[in-house]
Amino acid sequence: MQPLVSICIPSRNTRRFLDERKASILAQTVDDYEVIVVDDGSTDGSRGFFEDWAAIDPRVHVFEGPGQGLYPGWNDAIRRVKGEFIYIATSDDTMAPDFLEVMVKALLDHPSSGLAHCCATFIDESGRPFEGRWETWPAVEFFGDLIRLEHVRPRGHDSILSLAFLTPYFSITQLLIRRSLFEECGLFSRKWGPYGDLQWQMRATLLTSTVHVPAHLATWRMHQSQASNTSSIGESHRRGLFIRMAEEHLVFSRKIQFPVRNGLSPRLLRFFVKKQIAQFWFDETRIGRVGLLCRFLLREPHASLSFVKDFLARKSGSVCGLNAAVQRELRCARIDNPLENQEIS
Repeated sequence: MQPLVSICIPSRNTRRFLDERKASILAQTVDDYEVIVVDDGSTDGSRGFFEDWAAIDPRVHVFEGPGQGLYPGWNDAIRRVKGEFIYIATSDDTMAPDFLEVMVKALLDHPSSGLAHCCATFIDESGRPFEGRWETWPAVEFFGDLIRLEHVRPRGHDSILSLAFLTPYFSITQLLIRRSLFEECGLFSRKWGPYGDLQWQMRATLLTSTVHVPAHLATWRMHQSQASNTSSIGESHRRGLFIRMAEEHLVFSRKIQFPVRNGLSPRLLRFFVKKQIAQFWFDETRIGRVGLLCRFLLREPHASLSFVKDFLARKSGSVCGLNAAVQRELRCARIDNPLENQEIS
């Protein structure tokens, strides 16, 4: 029978965290799931751990990975799923016991949304929370009070945020994904190094809306050996990746005829990324990046004003507020109240 949820566990030498990951899955208040494990040549006993689990639980299926790195392993697992919803359960992280129940309900209640997104807790190698780390994440500051309210972000909203490299999803563990969304936008690309999930998010959210669940249901463990560690990526290489990623994103938006595409010409986009990404995400210039992108959108005659208002509204609740340049653009566009069109349930 088709399970409701397919839990994909990509694994490579994370045996020390697997007891916690397994416990968090077995504790779920929803048990209509399958577990697809793709172990990519582990040498620390991880493969044996999963095989022992599969021997006593028919919902668990273990496969040898393709041996090509992080995202090919994710893709291999996704190709094998049977469930309506997909959760990528990175092997060193965990989730709350009601994660599946709450996130499945969110997508069932919002059938036009392909993604459900929850809040997350940063934890250290031993599983202890980093107090205050979530609150200072740039995207959390950007959303302000809205991060504590259930709401639906329209198709394209989170894609534009990602184009500004202000990604609202810092971990794949925050997302429950409709399988049909992968069929529509494709799988993860390995050519973007450790940022393949960011590039996938940029594509996926051009195609679907996102329902935000304000509960802290997932964790993201920070440790030196995690697969997504980007410390080895040099700044110039990172900037080059982002420029190429943004340019490809623009091509994709034109291909699917997304309504704001004409406001981002290749020349402007290249200038935007080169000018603003020099110091990466975690700096004060991110406010200027968002303001510049908003001005591009406002000058696009085909852009929906309600879309722009919704986008700009997320900035007004942060500690920095809307910068003066964006306020001038708002006045020129006769947008007096950027909060009036919020979609909050």
